[in-house]
Amino acid sequence: MSESGTTGDDHLQPLAWKLRSIVGEDNVLVNEPMSEHTSFEIGGPADLYVIPEDFDEVHGVIDACKQADVPYFLLGRGSDLLVADEGYRGVIVAVADGLVGVSVDDDEMWCQAGVTLREASEMACELGLSGLEFACGIPGSIGGACFMNAGAYGGCMADVLKSVYVLHQDGREETIPVDELDLAIATVALRTRTWWYSRPPSTLTRPIPRRFARLWTSLRAGARRSSLSSCPAPDPRSSAPRATSWASL
Repeated sequence: MSESGTTGDDHLQPLAWKLRSIVGEDNVLVNEPMSEHTSFEIGGPADLYVIPEDFDEVHGVIDACKQADVPYFLLGRGSDLLVADEGYRGVIVAVADGLVGVSVDDDEMWCQAGVTLREASEMACELGLSGLEFACGIPGSIGGACFMNAGAYGGCMADVLKSVYVLHQDGREETIPVDELDLAIATVALRTRTWWYSRPPSTLTRPIPRRFARLWTSLRAGARRSSLSSCPAPDPRSSAPRATSWASL
């Protein structure tokens, strides 16, 4: 990663100082190569790359960008993201680098937007919670998965998603149950609540490497440059509701 320092664009200096006051000196990077943060490993430098570590910091960073009239882009895990060689003129808000907390309450799991689907799936299995096995081979983050209702092998996020905690474009924060998701107004999903039914961990951990043996082999070998998920998409004829639009990073 690039060191935090002085941006070459004078008009961004006041914003850079403001952002450092919100997220800390070490969490504002200047001219950060986006090739470090995309699955294709391509992309030129972003003027400012900011890593908020909690909900208040996300809110503060976005407010600061709006006040400075500087473009910003909310970045998840960078799966299948194409960034030009010229880079990004503005602020990359790297939510997935900071919002990676997980909490569990009985058969419910709260995942912040930056948690990867693979991590969430593995943790659920270790806890004896069933339902997310389909997601172990899907690249990307929980936030992105809610955006596209990610799914494979007969399962999808709509099957396990219970609610999303979102940040609206107008600054409001709200928890929305999955059956009330009507996100016509652009929002940012900061945290998701999911539920599963309990099963012994021993019955969950074995089928995953067996079912996705080729995938796990490629992941362990460090294969990253892929334009597709390693799992088939859900059946478009499925009656499962779509956890759609704008609930994503």
